[in-house]
Amino acid sequence: MPGEETIAFWLLPAAGARETLAALIAQLAERCDAPTFEPHVTLAGGELGPPRANQILQTISAREPIELEIERIDFSEQYTKTLFLQFRSVPEIESLAAEIRRLCGGEDEFNPHSSLLYKEMPAAEKAELARTIKVPFQQVRFDAVKTIQTPHPIHAREQVEAWRTLGWRQLKSSGG
Repeated sequence: MPGEETIAFWLLPAAGARETLAALIAQLAERCDAPTFEPHVTLAGGELGPPRANQILQTISAREPIELEIERIDFSEQYTKTLFLQFRSVPEIESLAAEIRRLCGGEDEFNPHSSLLYKEMPAAEKAELARTIKVPFQQVRFDAVKTIQTPHPIHAREQVEAWRTLGWRQLKSSGG
């Protein structure tokens, strides 16, 4: 149903990768007349209010930053996965996503990816972008979790532009 909202839990890339991926998203958005958004991996989501989302954010167990290897740049028919980095999953991210899904009461499948573009476009154009886009690293370090309130489902720029940050939490640093 249009007009519904959900809370999403995002894993955010650390400094360096965050700026590089944000610049790539901005370049693609300008080139393709698409919305810009913050680079992230969606861990889980659910229909819960901001107070519950904040409580979950504060109660997730302390963890070290998570390193993910980029498997490939891919594309799909899904608006929010028009063009994306597919990551190789690791137990650390699976565990974090499962913990948040359990706390949210959600049962969504988890697929560690980071979208680069949200745009309805022909498959041939997406394939060409996937083939020509270059990311200057193979590993991405993620070091924070953020909660976002968003319309659901997302099918248009206006819905992306309506996202609102609710909370943010740094993962513990090595040795800390």
